Amino acid sequence: MKVLVTGGTGFVGQHSVRALLAAGHEVRLLARDAARVPFKDVEVGLGDVTDAAAVGKAVAGCDAVLHAASVYSMRSSRYAEMRRVNTAGTRIVLEAGLAAGCNPVVHVSSVVALLGGTPRGGVLGADSPVGDPLGVYSKTKRDSELVARQLQAQGRPVAITYPGSVWGPGDPYLGESSTMAVQMAKGLLPLTTTGRMQVVDVRDVAEVHARLMKPLHGPKRYPAFGRAIRHCDLQRMVCRAAGVSRLNLPAPPWVAAANVPFLWLVARLGIHWSSSPDGAYYTSRDHAVDNSVTERELGVTFRLVEDAVRDTVDWLKSAGHLRL
Repeated sequence: MKVLVTGGTGFVGQHSVRALLAAGHEVRLLARDAARVPFKDVEVGLGDVTDAAAVGKAVAGCDAVLHAASVYSMRSSRYAEMRRVNTAGTRIVLEAGLAAGCNPVVHVSSVVALLGGTPRGGVLGADSPVGDPLGVYSKTKRDSELVARQLQAQGRPVAITYPGSVWGPGDPYLGESSTMAVQMAKGLLPLTTTGRMQVVDVRDVAEVHARLMKPLHGPKRYPAFGRAIRHCDLQRMVCRAAGVSRLNLPAPPWVAAANVPFLWLVARLGIHWSSSPDGAYYTSRDHAVDNSVTERELGVTFRLVEDAVRDTVDWLKSAGHLRL
């Protein structure tokens, strides 16, 4: 297949492009800056996902679409950008792909789009309802999810994937998970919680996307949550992988929820800290996960959290991002 990929210069996008190429697919990237494209064996169309004309031109002649473009940040300065790119851009890309006759059209959603839709402590899976999450990023992913599900309700060949918190090597922009790992290893996040979050290796997410590239016979939803792990245990894994010992003070999930107003104040002051209001809400939901549809239909087995964390920390060290 010839696949149009948006967001191909990002963390999930770059790994997904490599997986698509390894599977024998052709790739065309929609990118704002050709200089940032790290691949030599792909076509590049210049443009932005919010530019309908550029998207329409890029998708022409393609058989499938992987829409991975998304602004992911806990920084308040990027809230307006997230609303514009994450939601409006999703509608433009998915509708353009369908108008061009692409099958499948894949939307990369997120576990956060489902938060608040399932009771606290419940299991998230392929049939989980859209949530009502806290935080601007999470809300834009929820709104993007609604766009994709509206198209699915029309019977269109739209597939949705749901990565958890994405870890692993080779994060080109040192995103939120890599930042969290650095801060944990440096002892800057001693206040943890026993609430669970979902951690997935970026290479497993990429493999899900590569195996999805075949015509659909109707809408599909594929969880790529990875594995559920307590936040406090994740901190211990990071420190063990980094070879350090740091203070770890776990509190019940309700404490994380109670801290949300304080963390909102921190965010409003422009302080970028991985203990964000979004993150506190995320862990306070304390969800288990069910990836069985993805494992059964696509044959993907998700790595252990320990492996993803170790490879993340090893890469951060080798790339010079983590000096202890």
